[in-house]
Amino acid sequence: MAVTDWKAPGTCANVASPFGESDWSNVDNAKASNDAYVSSFIVINHYTHWLRCTNFGFTTDDIPSGMSIIGIEVKIEKKANIASGVADSALYLRTSVEQKGSNKADGVTVWSNTDTEITYGASDDSWDSGLSDSDVRGSDFGIDFSAFASFSFRAAYVDCISVRIYYGYKEILRPNATGDETHIPREYPVDGDHWDYVNNSPPDEDEYIYTSYTDSLLYLRDLYKLPAHSVGAGTINYIKIYFRATYGGYQGYAKPSLKSDDIVTDGTEVASDTAYATYSERWDNNPTGGAWTWADIDALQIGVSLRATSGGSVACNQVYVEINCEEVVGAVTVGRLVYGGLVNSGLIGGRLTG
Repeated sequence: MAVTDWKAPGTCANVASPFGESDWSNVDNAKASNDAYVSSFIVINHYTHWLRCTNFGFTTDDIPSGMSIIGIEVKIEKKANIASGVADSALYLRTSVEQKGSNKADGVTVWSNTDTEITYGASDDSWDSGLSDSDVRGSDFGIDFSAFASFSFRAAYVDCISVRIYYGYKEILRPNATGDETHIPREYPVDGDHWDYVNNSPPDEDEYIYTSYTDSLLYLRDLYKLPAHSVGAGTINYIKIYFRATYGGYQGYAKPSLKSDDIVTDGTEVASDTAYATYSERWDNNPTGGAWTWADIDALQIGVSLRATSGGSVACNQVYVEINCEEVVGAVTVGRLVYGGLVNSGLIGGRLTG
């Protein structure tokens, strides 16, 4: 895995939001860390509009073509006029079309009254954004940021916003057959194989599997077979299972599941939302012991477990696994050079070695 340098935005703007009441002023001050501030003056229980920063200037010298985006970090240097009453409201990645992925705002920690750099995201956190290398190289790639005041006469200040990208190789495998368990009782539309309801990319909002409180108040699990890997090679760093879930009526719960070496392992429970959201869990090693091997991957089954509560139902419409690895087999274009055969993720001067 490789990482870019921190990049500052080339374009910043105050953009109206449905819940915002307070504008950001002097927005170009977010382009450099120099104690010249973007500012917004907020009254009690009000939100700012979006501080939108884009055009971070990533090129193929920073992120070669064909790379997978593994992690994204956003660093915001900020302060408040008073060390109480101002907190993050929302922080999203975005493209020209829309906001992408998870809200990474910290709505609990109040801002200090001295300049503080806060980093959001991580080297292995893609914000569930699904962004490609070409997306983050686009001039419209960026962030939307807003703040909230819980006391009157508060001012939010931003000195600088910057982004860096972690990238490397990964292979995505999606269900292609029924696995060893099919305990989730329902699907919509009816009479289809469950794996075919959860393997779409992008997900199909009109196809899903689900369970209702009338079926069981316990966890019910499906497992799905996968195709053999085709391009991944070398050391496997980790696998990450993604699943997309929602509930209706009353709170529903979900967790990822996998089967390896005849042992079934469930991941961490999440409380789903009233709208579909994507969740994920990472396994650095095979739960049965030891590092992942490609033989493990080719025999792997993945799935999801769903639990409804009284009066409710819970649904899933997407499950897939990401294999993060050191190499891929094939050809990848880097600048004007094309490397064939086995390609590794080493970099020299912004170029792949292979």
